[in-house]
Amino acid sequence: MMPRRLGTVIISAVLAVIFFGFYFFNSQTSFPNRFSKNIPPEFPAVPKDGPPLSLVVTETGGSHDEVVAALVHAFGAHPRAQMDLYQLLARYNITKVMSEFELPNKVPKHEGPGAFKNGKDVPDILVMTTCEIDMIEFKDRLSQFLKDPTKKTHIFCTIHHADRWNSYLPDHVIPWVNAERITFLTLSEHVRDFFITEALNKWKKKEKTPPVEVLVPVFPVKIQSTQAAANGALDFALQGDYDPSRRDYKSIFEQLAGFKKNNKDKLITMHLLGHGKKPQVPTEVQDNVIFDASLTYPDFYRVLSEQFALLPAFASAEYLDRKASSSMPASLIAGVPPLVDRAILKAYNYLREEDVWLEEDYGKGLDAVGKLVKVPESVGKAKREGMMRNALRIQDRNQKMASWWMEDIMNKKATKA
Repeated sequence: MMPRRLGTVIISAVLAVIFFGFYFFNSQTSFPNRFSKNIPPEFPAVPKDGPPLSLVVTETGGSHDEVVAALVHAFGAHPRAQMDLYQLLARYNITKVMSEFELPNKVPKHEGPGAFKNGKDVPDILVMTTCEIDMIEFKDRLSQFLKDPTKKTHIFCTIHHADRWNSYLPDHVIPWVNAERITFLTLSEHVRDFFITEALNKWKKKEKTPPVEVLVPVFPVKIQSTQAAANGALDFALQGDYDPSRRDYKSIFEQLAGFKKNNKDKLITMHLLGHGKKPQVPTEVQDNVIFDASLTYPDFYRVLSEQFALLPAFASAEYLDRKASSSMPASLIAGVPPLVDRAILKAYNYLREEDVWLEEDYGKGLDAVGKLVKVPESVGKAKREGMMRNALRIQDRNQKMASWWMEDIMNKKATKA
């Protein structure tokens, strides 16, 4: 869930600790082709001239704004795509972020899912942002599409919870699988692997093998940093539900007090970003803890961009096998090197080792603060620049992949016609 308002932040040698309840390639110069086996390395150019391509992007869960933005940026790059966007909630000014995308056609104003549910147009490409929900919400409309004699619509089904695809969901997608009119998308390779081995391969009614692709949810955000570094200042952020039952705040505050005691020359401030019942803050660190809420996406990424490091603290180990944490894409979007261990680096292997802080070198969590604040600024700058270059590389590949996917689908339909 997105944080709310961050407020005034003092930044110098900075550390961000992000708890993402939901979200999220190797360190080589190019992505492994195994993510998209059918895409030639040179990416055939998609012709600008030709029949228009009707594209619909949906999101009915009321969340996953960042994934909506990534899909709009990727699929909307097709030069002939005429896009419609149906989104239940466009939260935290994500509309402004998407309005600044440089695409062949302007991002349309979103409508509610009901407009698509009750509509009559049949799209060429239907991109479902939260397929676990969208597939159910539009089941009647999808049934009509499936029966359409022109076999026009192809679905891109974005998976967030790979462990939910062995219960009621297969019945909704298997007809599309057998008709070879669906492509599954995951937001990281480890989720793709889990989905294939623990769900897809166990569907007994499946007669065909559908494509399962990876699209990392990274998109451009125009960040205007306004924060200047202050001598001896150390700010970091902790994001998530304030509920004490969900976070070990006692240990966090104890670590904060210990760091404050041993680093009296540092002005340390911890920003707690989120919602819910606030934990009780010990007297000795009350002046060092700020509760913030209602942060928009532009401000969120601006603040993150001012950090020296980002520490993802996953709520469970499921973010290493069946779910994708958003903290990794956020670090790329903001250009902030995360502090990770080898398990995270393996799961989110679109990160490059040379761009991140490794726990084996600096320690874990708040224990790493002492070492990170001593790292030369030139080292941090090089890592931040590496993260930004990688983000641009991923964005470019996402757009080329999505355009090629759609063009290939359209060409095959034309051949069969």
